[in-house]
Amino acid sequence: MKLTTLHVGVPIFWLQASVEHSVVRKPTVFERMIMRLSRRGIENSAVGNATLRTAFEDHLGANGIPRLLESSANELLRLGIVRRADSSRSASILDQPIRTLTLSPAGQEFYNRNTLPSHPTRDAVEFYYLPWSNSLVNERPSRLAASPPDLAFDVRALAPRDPSSLVRATLTEQPPRFLRGESRIVNVEADVDDTVSWLTLDVDLVVSAEGYLELHVAGNKAATDWLTQLESTIVQATLLKTVVSGEAPSEVVFSTDEMRSLTRLELVESALGARSAVVH
Repeated sequence: MKLTTLHVGVPIFWLQASVEHSVVRKPTVFERMIMRLSRRGIENSAVGNATLRTAFEDHLGANGIPRLLESSANELLRLGIVRRADSSRSASILDQPIRTLTLSPAGQEFYNRNTLPSHPTRDAVEFYYLPWSNSLVNERPSRLAASPPDLAFDVRALAPRDPSSLVRATLTEQPPRFLRGESRIVNVEADVDDTVSWLTLDVDLVVSAEGYLELHVAGNKAATDWLTQLESTIVQATLLKTVVSGEAPSEVVFSTDEMRSLTRLELVESALGARSAVVH
């Protein structure tokens, strides 16, 4: 049985994110050898005490390539694949002990996969955050307003808690053009805009055959499922004032504290024949 339809405001957040990403590629012969020597330099003292120059010229017989070798080593440093000891930074990377060059955790992973990232680039993305599904969408939802209706959720209660991680997960599931192919996300920095838009949900309050209060949003199953999880605190805070006592709520905000309980409310008949609410 439908009791009434209430118009509940839900804040819709807009956020921007800077995405640092790179394309995965195969290492060159020199890059692969430097990575391999940095690993062996820890396990083998003879290799660790040698320099990159002597390792390539004396042991590998590779002469006349110091500039290419040095550029390869410096590229690995820029990419964070190889780390250089602080005490050795004054010397040329070709003339310092190999033991002072170590693979980073990311470098170890790339070495095992025989891949390397390209130099990172940055792109910007924009999303709208939907609180009821904890998801991001590219298109602006329709029917947004600048001000909330009388019944509305607290902005602080529904703001995204970790937008950068949510952006990363969304880009992984729905990669944009700049992430197509052998790309990887290096870092994501997201900022939520202070200006909030409002979407008004037409919420039907019904009583089931078992005597439970249920909330339904026509045409929006995600919002209906979300309200089902919150329905007891919503009903306690505001809706019972309309349905049970007949009091019309005015400018009511569902705060964070009012949304903590996730139990249900059941309408029962009291001894005097009036309806009352029992929390389960």
